[in-house]
Amino acid sequence: MELSISYQLFQLLLPFFGGVAAGLLYDILGPFRKLSRRGFTKSLWDAFYWLLCAVMLFSIGLWAGQGRLRFMMWVLAGLGAVVYSLLLRRCFCLFVDFMASGVGYIVGSAAMPVKILQGYLRKFLLFLKKGFSFL
Repeated sequence: MELSISYQLFQLLLPFFGGVAAGLLYDILGPFRKLSRRGFTKSLWDAFYWLLCAVMLFSIGLWAGQGRLRFMMWVLAGLGAVVYSLLLRRCFCLFVDFMASGVGYIVGSAAMPVKILQGYLRKFLLFLKKGFSFL
């Protein structure tokens, strides 16, 4: 059984771009990992990342590799991740950090009325507590 040249090129490019996608996914999950204060939650984010990478490689092997995950697919996925980290990572990390700070600003602005009401409610409850302490 022979494979056409275009399908062989497809088999080469899909794992390569899968490696680039794995690098992008790692940088997208980066802010969530940074917000995690405990080591256990960081480990959960890492496990989630590796689970998605395993699903990606398995899918590439089933789809492009005709049911076989070949060694060259592993190598090309790793090469794609290295190329991403060398060429695109700085720009994409700046973009992700900018987007994360923008989302943080929007969420903080939306939560501001709740914080103000919480302060007034706390003062009111303290007033009631002092008022009823004399009974």
